[in-house]
Amino acid sequence: MTTKFTTPKINLNGTSAETIYDELNEARVKLNQALKTLRLVTVHGRDFQTMPDPNATWLQAKTEHHEAINRVDDALDWVDAWMVAIQEQMFT
Repeated sequence: MTTKFTTPKINLNGTSAETIYDELNEARVKLNQALKTLRLVTVHGRDFQTMPDPNATWLQAKTEHHEAINRVDDALDWVDAWMVAIQEQMFT
């Protein structure tokens, strides 16, 4: 499912396309680094074995880990949508 984002329209009184694009590019690099790092985080069952319901707790932790990754991925989608919108305005 594609999400439509509200993107800016470049104008003489606003922020320059180059400035917005550079900021977005920096955000994209850092979000990609965050995704790589989050995916490396260990969520292993043995780390929950001393809890009252270890399997359920571990499964909940895994779900939360995946949700965190998805939120960063959603932020990356937003950045990409803005970058495309800015590029289209820069080169038309």
